[in-house]
Amino acid sequence: MAGRPQKATVDYFSHDADALHASDTLRIIDGQYGNDGYALWFKLLERISSTDNLIFDTRNSIKWRLFLTDVHLPEERVIKILDDLASLDAIDSVLWQSRIIWVQKLVDRVADVFRSRTGGKIPEKPQNTIPAPDNSILTPDNAIST
Repeated sequence: MAGRPQKATVDYFSHDADALHASDTLRIIDGQYGNDGYALWFKLLERISSTDNLIFDTRNSIKWRLFLTDVHLPEERVIKILDDLASLDAIDSVLWQSRIIWVQKLVDRVADVFRSRTGGKIPEKPQNTIPAPDNSILTPDNAIST
């Protein structure tokens, strides 16, 4: 008897409440962009957490436009903040060049959720990807090596 498919998302991620010990990334983004940077970072983590295999492919124009709607910021500002997050290694800089967002620290923080599920394979960073013909999210299983 087949069960329901395993979830490839998480319903939560931890958020440290001690602002004095916030990550360097958060302190820099908050200091440079104020609430825009702070809100974008956490809305990005929320979006990634609810995306299969924790990969946010911003090349999908509908998903990208929905994200822009959620963050209430102009696209140019969002891209600038994401560029800075990539320069700080908060998001993978190589994948961001292809407009794919991967946050290894988030994956590491929620790895136990995936381990506890039956067949709990932890999401893996896509490698050597090029745009998918159907503009779908690339996973390690459907990534195309170059």
